[in-house]
Amino acid sequence: MLTRISATDLGLPLDRAEGCADEYALAESSWGPVFDDLVSETGYDSPIYTGGAGSQTESIIATEVFTLNGRLHLPDDITIAVESCDEANAFYDLDQRSITICTEFEAHLRDISPVAD
Repeated sequence: MLTRISATDLGLPLDRAEGCADEYALAESSWGPVFDDLVSETGYDSPIYTGGAGSQTESIIATEVFTLNGRLHLPDDITIAVESCDEANAFYDLDQRSITICTEFEAHLRDISPVAD
């Protein structure tokens, strides 16, 4: 059985939740044209996933990167890795053009995720 969860159930303040539709429309109008320019009919090799697929996080990220490569053409290479960082977080390094997703983030997401009945 699918359980419906609202933004306020996840801790979003009611005043923010009431403006979600407007916030979404603003983000769509701002970012939509940028993403439209990146959409491609053919596959590319960026982003580049440099990790394994041993953990659930690694497997999900590897699959997502593969899917993105089939849909987007990024103007520059960007590498994505899953590594231990001693904190539940993710980082973008502008100089290295890389994204690091911390292995600790998976446990954090599980901890804050509501459990469906």
